[in-house]
Amino acid sequence: MVQENLEPQGSANAESLFKLMEEEQENPERQLQLYSLMAENLVNLGKMQEALQWLIKCKAVKADFTKVELESRYLLRIGELQQAKMVLEETNEFEANENYLSQSHRETDLILSIICSFMGELDKGKKLAERAILRGTLRKSPFVEACGWIRMGHIVQLDGKYNHDLAIQCYETALGLMEKINMSRGKSEAYMGLTVLYGRLGNYEMAQKMSLMALEEPNRVKDQWLASFVYLSHSIAAIYCKKLEEAKFLLDEASKGFDMCSGKFGLTVTLFWQAKLAMDQGNWPDFKVGIEKFLQLVEEHDYEFFLTKKTLFGPKDLQLIIPMLIEARELGLATSARFLEKLGLENLSFHPGYSIKVKTLGDFQVWLGNDKVHDRSWKREKAKELFQLLVTNKTKMFPKGEILSLLWNDLDEEAAQRDFKVALNALNKVIEPMRQVRSNPFFIQREDSLYGINKEAVFEVDAEIFETTIEKGLRAQGAKEAIEILIEGLTLYEGDYLPSRRYDDWCLEERERLLVLFLRGAERLSQLYIENDLYDEAIYWSEAILLKDVCWEEAYRILMYAYHNKNNRTYALRIYERCCKQLQEELGVEPVEATKQMYKKIKENSKVELSSMS
Repeated sequence: MVQENLEPQGSANAESLFKLMEEEQENPERQLQLYSLMAENLVNLGKMQEALQWLIKCKAVKADFTKVELESRYLLRIGELQQAKMVLEETNEFEANENYLSQSHRETDLILSIICSFMGELDKGKKLAERAILRGTLRKSPFVEACGWIRMGHIVQLDGKYNHDLAIQCYETALGLMEKINMSRGKSEAYMGLTVLYGRLGNYEMAQKMSLMALEEPNRVKDQWLASFVYLSHSIAAIYCKKLEEAKFLLDEASKGFDMCSGKFGLTVTLFWQAKLAMDQGNWPDFKVGIEKFLQLVEEHDYEFFLTKKTLFGPKDLQLIIPMLIEARELGLATSARFLEKLGLENLSFHPGYSIKVKTLGDFQVWLGNDKVHDRSWKREKAKELFQLLVTNKTKMFPKGEILSLLWNDLDEEAAQRDFKVALNALNKVIEPMRQVRSNPFFIQREDSLYGINKEAVFEVDAEIFETTIEKGLRAQGAKEAIEILIEGLTLYEGDYLPSRRYDDWCLEERERLLVLFLRGAERLSQLYIENDLYDEAIYWSEAILLKDVCWEEAYRILMYAYHNKNNRTYALRIYERCCKQLQEELGVEPVEATKQMYKKIKENSKVELSSMS
C-alpha cells in the first residue's frame, strides 16, 4: 500500500545488492544503506522473515539504527498494528515538539492513516487523509495527494454519515492523479477499496472488475501481502453478493498468501470470513475450527477493535458478529464466552445478526442490515404504524392498553385486541423473517403487558442522528467547526418526520420538535455565514427556514441584512414587506422592534450593524 519511492525489486537487483555489500565491508554507513535497502525490497515482496534478518543485520552494524517508515511498514505487514501505530505516533509527536517536519513525515502520516482504516479509527484516519491531501497539493506531490484520497475513500465508505458516491469519487480522484503521473503501483489500493465498496453495495460485476485491476500490480511485482488483501476484498464482495463458492476459493487463496508472508492481521480477518461462510452453509466443523482460530488471534494480537468498530475488511454491520459468538459459545469455546461478556451480551441466547436502520425524515424506509424492506413486505399498514410508534418512543415500554387507544381507538376492545395481535405478529415477521417458529422475538420485547424496543438491539434512526448532530453544531465554539457540523446535520433533514402520519396525533409532538430543531440549526448556520460575509449561503438557508415556517422572523432579518450588504437595498425592503404580510396573515401581529429598526436603517441607507439582528 504505502511504498517508498523504491519499487519492489527482482532477483537480479538482489544479486547486484549482494555484490555491493561485499565491496562495502569496511564502510558501516554504506552497509546500513544497503542492508536497509535489502530489507525494504523483501518487505515489498512480502518476505517478512527474510526482511527481519536484514533488519537484525542493520542493528548489528549500528545498535541504535532506526528507520521509522521501514520498521512501521514491516510491523504493519506482519500484523502488529498496535506496535506500528505506536512507533508512528511517537515519531509524529517528537517532530511536532521539535517544530519541524521531516521529508519522511508525509510517509508516516500515510502509513498511520491506513492503520486507522484497518482499526476503525475513523476520525483520526480522516484527519490524516485530509493532511496528506493538503500537503500533496501544497508541495505539488500528486502521489502523496492521491494516497491521501485513497485513505479518505476508505474512511468515507466506513462512515455511515457519508453517501457511498462520495467514497467512489475519492477513489476515482486518486486513480486520476496516479494516471497523470503514470504511477501504476499506487492504483492497486484504490481498486481494492472499490472492490469492497461495490461488494457491500451488491454490485458483484463491478467488484469483480475492480479486483482484477487491483491484482495486476501486486502480481507483476510479486507483492504477496497486497495480493492477499485483494483476494480477501474480493471474497468479502462475493459473500455480500451470495457468490459463496467463489468466496470459498478466494478466501483459500488469501489464507495461503497471508501464511506465506506472515500477515497475522490479514489471516485473522480471513478466518473470520471463513467462519462466517461455514456458518451460513451449516458447516459446523469448519465453523468451529475457523472461529476458534480467529478468536485466538484476536486475543493474542489485540485485535478486539474488529469486534467493536467498523473496519475496512470487517462486516458492514457489526451485529453480524454476535450470532457467531453465541454459536461458538454453544460449541464450548470459552474465548467466545469471554468476548460476549466484554461486550455486555453474556445473557443473550439469540441474535438475528443485524441492526435495523430506519429513515423517518421526508420518507419512511427500513433496512435489516444491508437488506431494504420493501413496502409489499409489510402486508398490513397497522404493522408498519405499530413499528413507527415504537421507534418514535424507543426508550419507552408501552402498556398494551395505551397502544390500543392510540392505534385502534375506533374499535371495541375485543376487535382492538385481535387486530393488535395480528399486527404485532406481522411486524415481527417483517423485521425478523428468519426467526424460528415459537422462539421469542429479539427486536420487539414483551414484559407482561408492556411492549417496546429491546434495549440490547441496535437501531440506527436518522432522526436521532439528525438531533445529535444539530445539537453538537449548536454547541460548537469555532465557526468553521460549527458550519461543518450544522451542514452535516441539516442535510439529514430531507423532510418532515413520518410525513405519511401527518394527521396522527401520536407523532405530532415529535414532528414539531424536530422541525424546530431544523429551524434553529438553519438559523445558526445562516448567522455564521453572515458573520463570515458569505451572504449567498446565508440567503439559501434563511429561505429554507421560511419554506418550513413563514413566521420565523429571524430569517427575514438575516435576509434583509444579507441583501443590504449585497447592495440590493430595494430587495431588502421587499423582504420586510413580505415579513409584515406573512405575520399579519398568519398570526395577526406586527414584526418585533429589532426587525422594524433594521428596516428603518436600510430605508435611510444607514449602516446596519450585525448587532441589530439580535
